[in-house]
Parts: sequence; structure tokens; C-alpha cells
Amino acid sequence: MPWNYRVIHDEKRKAYAIHSVYYDEDLRIMGTSLEPEAPEGESLEDLRLTLELMLEALGEPVLPASKVFDEEKPDS
Repeated sequence: MPWNYRVIHDEKRKAYAIHSVYYDEDLRIMGTSLEPEAPEGESLEDLRLTLELMLEALGEPVLPASKVFDEEKPDS
């Protein structure tokens, strides 16, 4: 399942954070991390790679939390 980091804007808290976002084969969002991601790595190089991937998220459109998290709820 493809994934990347994306910036999600929480409109209620007026805050931006980086989350992991997971996509289906058609690149529709299938899920996200519930909590923001923190950069970490087993080495300095791993940490550098994680930070570079997170920085790439700043070049993508910001996702509104209300839309992303509402889409994850199953239909009733």
C-alpha cells in the first residue's frame, strides 16, 4: 500500500501537523495516522531521510482534518 507524509490542518485547533497517509491502488486516501508523526531514526542517516520525506509533505496540498478523518469513517 503506497504511503507518504502529508500536512493535515486541524481546523478546530488551528494547527498543522505531519501525518502518515495511506492510499489504495487508485491513490485514494485509505487511512492516516491518528497522531502526528515525530521524526526519528535508528541512525543519523535514517533521521535525515525521515526529515527529507517530511519536508516533501510541505510541497503537497494541505489536507483538511475534517475531510480526511470523516472519510475514514465507515458508511452507516
